[in-house]
Amino acid sequence: MRTDSFLEKEYEWLHQALNQLMDDEKSIIERCYLADDVYDYMLWPELKLSERTYHRKKQKALCRLVSMMQNEQIMTIENAGSIVARFGGKLVKT
Repeated sequence: MRTDSFLEKEYEWLHQALNQLMDDEKSIIERCYLADDVYDYMLWPELKLSERTYHRKKQKALCRLVSMMQNEQIMTIENAGSIVARFGGKLVKT
């Protein structure tokens, strides 16, 4: 079972990863997945992209986001109510 502390840490990891994306990639991910009732067919014209370019950028952004999230969560261990996670090269205990 995930604790509130773990969910907060995942939220922090997500936002750190989002901030590392290119502006157009970040915009696509935020609008597509973090906004209500927005669909692909609404976004690509709004962003002034062709449909094909939009989908390529979206796929690239998702791949980069997943990669960054996996790199941040290399090791997550629940131990006696605390979480140890690897950020970059150092261990952080919460």
